[in-house]
Amino acid sequence: MKLFRHGLAISVLGGFISLFAVSAYAVDPFDNWANSPGWYAVDYPAYYKANVFTDKDGKKKFDPKMQVVSNVFRAIYYTKSVLPNTLMLSALIPYDKMEMTIPTGPGASSKQKASGLGDLTLVSGYMFTETDSPKSTFGVGLFVDLPTGAYDKTKMVNAGADVWSVRPMLAYSRLFGPLDIESTLKYNMPSENSGSAMYGGAKVREGNKLIFSSYAGCFMSEKGTAMVGAHFNYQTADASKIRGKTTPGIGARAYQIGGSFTYLPSPEFNVMLQVMNDFSTRNSTEGTLYMGRLAWYFKGS
Repeated sequence: MKLFRHGLAISVLGGFISLFAVSAYAVDPFDNWANSPGWYAVDYPAYYKANVFTDKDGKKKFDPKMQVVSNVFRAIYYTKSVLPNTLMLSALIPYDKMEMTIPTGPGASSKQKASGLGDLTLVSGYMFTETDSPKSTFGVGLFVDLPTGAYDKTKMVNAGADVWSVRPMLAYSRLFGPLDIESTLKYNMPSENSGSAMYGGAKVREGNKLIFSSYAGCFMSEKGTAMVGAHFNYQTADASKIRGKTTPGIGARAYQIGGSFTYLPSPEFNVMLQVMNDFSTRNSTEGTLYMGRLAWYFKGS
């Protein structure tokens, strides 16, 4: 089985926290399994649309008319030659094109657009396994987001977030016959940005985020060439700090649920199609994500 992690990253600006704009930080089929040594390439095309932004009580606050077209490319390297078990090193970079409508006053709004390269994410992970073909795997990892994406503090929408983020992770996976059960728990800690147009140029630090994501998939035949799966994700964020002071009422929460179909025609290639819906959000968008995943394994690398 080939393992890939979805790592799409989309920034939605100002004080508006879109926790699941493109299922960021979520887990996909086989992500948490120790992979065969070698190089992998993964591409994630995605489209996200939302017509609801909720307030702190979960009620509709306004219609953001938000659309995001994104493509994330990820390179992954697995090796067993450095440590006793499997070490994973990875880098991913998104290209985002987004637009959204932001209220600017009573009865007034502004349509904002942005496009360009997003922030680079570097990943390292270690999977603890007892055998070469384990029934379960426990892993630890660290994600680091670098502020390499396009960012202009005079604009309300940017492709980059203008922050450093550190995200430790715990991961667990287990096989029950034809069932693949996986889950991850992450804690995201961002730095303060250089300023936000949403707050008159003031520096903003988004709250820390607790991120849980899970996947349950079932192989449809003994050959294992196709599987269907269900996804459930949850995130909650502390209140943001503006000019170094905590701002009540802008913490966030979001749930996401959906399904996917994965086709594995060969050990060197697989493709996944996924649809996800946001629900029960607080200070976040609610929309639908359509995402693909194309994964290649360079055998013998």
